[in-house]
Amino acid sequence: MKKHGDHCSFIREAVFFLVISLLVYPSCATTAYQTHKTWIDQPFGSASFPAGQPFVLFGHTFAEDGVAEIVTYIAGEPYNRFLPDNPGSDFSAFSDEVLIAEPGTYMLSVVSVDLQGNLAPAVFKEITITAGDQFIQLQDTAESWDSPMPTVEIQETESYAPIEISFWADSEQLQQGGCTTLHWEIFHADTVTLQGNVVAMSDSMQICPSTTSNYTLIASSALDRVEKHLDVDVLPPTPEDTQPPEINNISHTQQEIWNYQTCGPVEFDVRAQVNDPSGIDEVTIKFRVVKDGNPGVWVTASMNKSGDWYQTTISAAQLKASMDGYRGTVEYYLRALDRVENLAESTLRSLPVKDCLL
Repeated sequence: MKKHGDHCSFIREAVFFLVISLLVYPSCATTAYQTHKTWIDQPFGSASFPAGQPFVLFGHTFAEDGVAEIVTYIAGEPYNRFLPDNPGSDFSAFSDEVLIAEPGTYMLSVVSVDLQGNLAPAVFKEITITAGDQFIQLQDTAESWDSPMPTVEIQETESYAPIEISFWADSEQLQQGGCTTLHWEIFHADTVTLQGNVVAMSDSMQICPSTTSNYTLIASSALDRVEKHLDVDVLPPTPEDTQPPEINNISHTQQEIWNYQTCGPVEFDVRAQVNDPSGIDEVTIKFRVVKDGNPGVWVTASMNKSGDWYQTTISAAQLKASMDGYRGTVEYYLRALDRVENLAESTLRSLPVKDCLL
């Protein structure tokens, strides 16, 4: 390799740029893909290195059909040919140790080759080699590089596809004593294990863990290994509800009613607030008319819900169902039943029924 600027170097650079133009615009089997690219990440900027001391050429390459091989050039002459970090992967890093013995300005270039034999457009990096105390003469290698751009031989490599895993549970939170089902679907793997046991690529399994548990699915192929983890939380049992609902803030709208509407109101509203941790199943009111110490029959009516509040209207017709020709006193109390059959009853309330003589 000659110093930059002499006659041989000029011819060599002319050949180099001719070769690179063939790379950028190849024909037939070496057509470059737009999705086939190479980047030089290091050296940075306008780098310089002492002559005779090695430095690292580092970068990345992408090929939709998978990266098979990397070729590096110095001043248009082939320097090294090697595999990337992840042969067959669509995206891979590469690293090459470069040593230039003579000072001068040099153009580095890198070409990547995919599994189909397609070449990516070359990328370039200009560097400066400064005079050093020691010069190392590069020895001829056993492999001859007489051609400025030898044909790259691609080894036959199986097409690589990354492993895909879907792993889920019908429910990731259970009450103690409950069960759920794990499901999984695996693509592009050779073997699959769940909790260390070999399973099918797509399957399901019922689990009934007694405590919170982690499940590990591992899919493996010749070039890849992927793990997926899934936690199933087991909640402590809910304490049994043995307490009846709470009935609060009972009130009725009229302080007295009449047995005929010509004298005043003949119906009244009853309202109350009812709560229970297990939820309320129903709230009812039981009422009767008592006249001169003689009670009528008990009548039951449902109360309507609005949030935590329950309300109903007791009409004259309903009071007649307790005692025909009623007068005296209306007695009533509320009953509340929660969803686990706990029953609460309020204290007895009353309001007078006045006799209308008109």
